[in-house]
Formats: sequence, C-alpha cells, structure tokens
Amino acid sequence: MTNKKPQIYRLENIIQWMVVATFLIAIKYIADALQFITSDSLNHHLYITELALGFMTVFVVAPSALRLLYLRYTGEFSHYEPESFIVDIFRKTCVRAFVSTILFTIVVRKVERFDVYELPTKFTLDIILAFALASFSLIFLYYQWTLLKLEAEDEDEFCDEPIK
Repeated sequence: MTNKKPQIYRLENIIQWMVVATFLIAIKYIADALQFITSDSLNHHLYITELALGFMTVFVVAPSALRLLYLRYTGEFSHYEPESFIVDIFRKTCVRAFVSTILFTIVVRKVERFDVYELPTKFTLDIILAFALASFSLIFLYYQWTLLKLEAEDEDEFCDEPIK
C-alpha cells in the first residue's frame, strides 16, 4: 500500500502557499509605494524590507512550484483540476478580488481628478497592485476561515458526546 496523498490535497496545499506568497508580494508593493511619501532615511529600510519580502516569496513559492512541476513530469498530476472546496473558494476569490480591484481603481482615478494630490504613476500602480493582491489573499483567507468554521459547527452538531 502506498502512502501518497490524493491529488486534490496536493493541489489545495499548493493553492494555499500561493495565496501566502500573493500576500507577501502585496506587502512588497505597499513598501514600494511608501517610498514616495517617506523620508530618505526610511526609504533605505523600506528597500531592505522589499528585498526580504522578495526572498521570502521565493522560499514560499519555490517548493510548491517545484512540487507541481515534479508531479506533472511524473504524470501523477493531470492538467484537469479536481473539484474541491478550496478550488471553489479560489474561483470565487478571483471574481471578488477582480471586482474590488476595478472599484478601487475607479476610486483612485476619481481622487486623481480632484488634483488635490499629484500622484506619480508608479505610486498609483503600486497601490492598485498592492490592493489587488492583498484583496485576493484576504478574501481567500476569509472564505477559507468561514468554511472551516462551518465544518467545525457541523461536527459539533453531530457529535454525541460534548467536547471536553
């Protein structure tokens, strides 16, 4: 008998690590945008923070990406994604994050038209990218947390003995 995990658990694990990496990249974009509004002495620390976040992202993504490539190379992982709650949450999150990013972009454009602040293009793009990535990862974590909470309530409902 083999001790291999089913394909769906491998995919769920890879998706969860990619969401963590997405959040790290969002923080990197926030640090990059902050460099426009902070002093030069703080910019050096933000630059170091960006480098650290970049390395952390590589260390989070590399094992999952290599595992996925290995599974595809050995034929253990097909290109068809199996159905699961995590894959369904991922799809819902993509739609919600896209819509919220479009709405955020509209708000940023309206703020720019007031000419209250002259925003550099790089700053605006960094803020929009940070919002898009952070909203994606936070919406995913919210859906996952809600799903886990519902599963825990279902288990408590059908439990014969109270949990001590």
